[in-house]
Amino acid sequence: MPVDPQMQGVLERTAKAALPPFHTLDAGAARRLYKESRAVLSPPVPEVGEVRDLAASGPAGRYPCACTAAWARAPGRRCWSISTAAAGP
Repeated sequence: MPVDPQMQGVLERTAKAALPPFHTLDAGAARRLYKESRAVLSPPVPEVGEVRDLAASGPAGRYPCACTAAWARAPGRRCWSISTAAAGP
């Protein structure tokens, strides 16, 4: 069975990072290693093409949110994402 292309990228970055296998470490050491190395193992961050500051209505009033468009792999296409950062009561 072929490996998913995104997972293949993770496996290749892990091999290049020359990290000890997580299963050979105790739980505390494995957690520390993961926290220290996760940036190396993460996929490249897409370029953000556009950001729009918005507000959404909710039961406690208006919440600030941002709508970002990352450039998709296909030329001229964008992938939109909406994120919120609402303060608690």
